[in-house]
Amino acid sequence: MFEKEIKYISDFNINKIRKLGAFFTLDGLASARVHPAIFQYISAELDYLFYRDRKRIIKQSLFDYTLPEVSPHFNAIGDIIKQHKLLPFEDIKELVVQAVQFNVHLLLRPKATLSRFIFGEDEEKSAEEVQILLRYLYYYDFYRKVTSEFLEKKKILKFRYEEFESVVNNLTRLLVESQTQAMIDTALTSMADFFNAGDVNKSLIPVAAVEMYLKEKNLGMYISKIRTILSTDMKRRFEVDDFKNAMYSNIAISLDRELREKLNQELAEEYNSDSLSSIERGRFSFGSGASLQTPEQEEIDYAEPSGSKREEDSISLDELLDESETPAAPPVIPQPGRSMPAEPVRFPEGVEEEDAEPHSGLKEMVIPEEEKKESSDQTPASQGIDYTDSRTPAFTITIPEFQADQTLSAENNIYTSPSAEDIAAEAAETLPEELTSAPAAEVPVSIQVPEPEAEPEKQPDDEEEEEEPARDLFSYFSTRETMRVVEEIFNNDSLDFVSTMESVAECENFEQAQTLLKSVFYTYKINTLTSKEANLLTAKIEEYFRGGK
Repeated sequence: MFEKEIKYISDFNINKIRKLGAFFTLDGLASARVHPAIFQYISAELDYLFYRDRKRIIKQSLFDYTLPEVSPHFNAIGDIIKQHKLLPFEDIKELVVQAVQFNVHLLLRPKATLSRFIFGEDEEKSAEEVQILLRYLYYYDFYRKVTSEFLEKKKILKFRYEEFESVVNNLTRLLVESQTQAMIDTALTSMADFFNAGDVNKSLIPVAAVEMYLKEKNLGMYISKIRTILSTDMKRRFEVDDFKNAMYSNIAISLDRELREKLNQELAEEYNSDSLSSIERGRFSFGSGASLQTPEQEEIDYAEPSGSKREEDSISLDELLDESETPAAPPVIPQPGRSMPAEPVRFPEGVEEEDAEPHSGLKEMVIPEEEKKESSDQTPASQGIDYTDSRTPAFTITIPEFQADQTLSAENNIYTSPSAEDIAAEAAETLPEELTSAPAAEVPVSIQVPEPEAEPEKQPDDEEEEEEPARDLFSYFSTRETMRVVEEIFNNDSLDFVSTMESVAECENFEQAQTLLKSVFYTYKINTLTSKEANLLTAKIEEYFRGGK
């Protein structure tokens, strides 16, 4: 499932990088304007490789480089090396495919993807390695921020798989119980952004993608509404607003036992064809399948989610910490074996570094910087920690700060925390005055999703604005039209399609483009009199030239 989408997004971004040549720097990669999620993944891969190399150096050294004062200097050195290192095209091409597969997994099943990606078969990881691996995230960045804050405040050196699962599961549960709509809106916006990379319409999402996300969150009622109001066809694509109108409608969905069993059986058959494929880092293989469903299908809860249902479910990060200290049994996820190649990325030696010109109009591509740690005394005790997802600006989580007296016992590696009465008293002191009288379950987490602002009209004097989509030949094709043309005309060779479209765009007029098209039709033995796709391709190219190239 989603093989065509993954291939199209990968080919679209690889073709952008191809223009850079055999070797290029990270700045050069940014100038190619690949998708920000892919750029984030590649940058994080370089961070991880530097981390592994640093571990080998420290292991063989006679001196102690593990002191806290030394770590920031290593990070600064890593940033400098990363910016000047030459990247081979062939290796980056493979990383692009890995990045696309990872982000598709992450968007649809974030909990399972994060656990498998970070831990694999390992029972525990060092806290430093976990934080570096969390840099691969572009979407759902709040998972990284909350986990990093948890590790820093708890002074954890080793992070167990069960503890990480507990933190992620509890954070997800808090969001589902308190801010379901905001959480879903963020997921829909993120899916639309990634699935429509290279398409002029940025708001279409497959039904299967949305159902997979809701399935992991156990939100069966929303799945029922989508199937009742929109479609039961998993391949259909709808606008983001269509999904919102269907899921948030007031239509009562009454499900008897027989219908519930039928829906569960359909989901099992739809997503169980391929189990959750191996999620690896860097150039390690994900496996052939892109399915995101575990073999073992759990029953869906078809009840409409409502705020806090139990008095003991206090929506606060203190509770998250307490439950993480005694984690419940995590869901069983198959753990395939993984092999660690000696050289994940091959960098050439003795090659002269080429100058890379950063794109002057590049705005969304920001090379990630090291997270700066702030000491606890810089944040007043009465204020919360504001986690703003920079990848999806409309998603904001506000969570109370950790209590300083929650400590970690170094002898037995078991967390100790104050009593429930002490936590409740301290939590009440840290809340703003206007919230002290509210129930505990309604205070700590708040997610605000403001209405998207209308994009301002471009002024004539904005000389450095990005190119208009209409000037891009690819923008004249929808995703479905592109897939039809690639399949019927170019015999599923998407790279040849992209290369041909670039050659067409370089033509001075439509007559020259027609001559090029005739050679393409002749090469692939296409009958222009009977082929709908040939007529579609010709019409789109004519529209491109007639509209003012």
